[in-house]
Amino acid sequence: MRGRAARGYGGGHGRRKCYYLERVHPRKKSVAPSTKTETPAASPAAGAVASGTEVTLTSATDGAKIYYTLDGSNPTQASTLYEAAITVSEAVTIKAKAYAGGHTASDTMTAAYTIQA
Repeated sequence: MRGRAARGYGGGHGRRKCYYLERVHPRKKSVAPSTKTETPAASPAAGAVASGTEVTLTSATDGAKIYYTLDGSNPTQASTLYEAAITVSEAVTIKAKAYAGGHTASDTMTAAYTIQA
């Protein structure tokens, strides 16, 4: 009787109790919706900076790992893992994405820096 289960008591006829069966759809596994990892933030903000400025990347999601690129490509988990401040000594565009277990990947952060004259 696959897909069927006793679902209720249908009353009795004389001394006999009658139970009825109805088709029960298999339950779909209920998975809590995943939350998105917070998009990384860069400090200082994008714009003109002095040569040698160190840019730090952070994500508000606990335990998130940030991956970044400096060549304009979109970061993936195969990109450079952020472990220390990025020194800006020439015009550069930093793209970063954060990943955390149990969360979907963040949006991509883009920060373009130029060197002040």
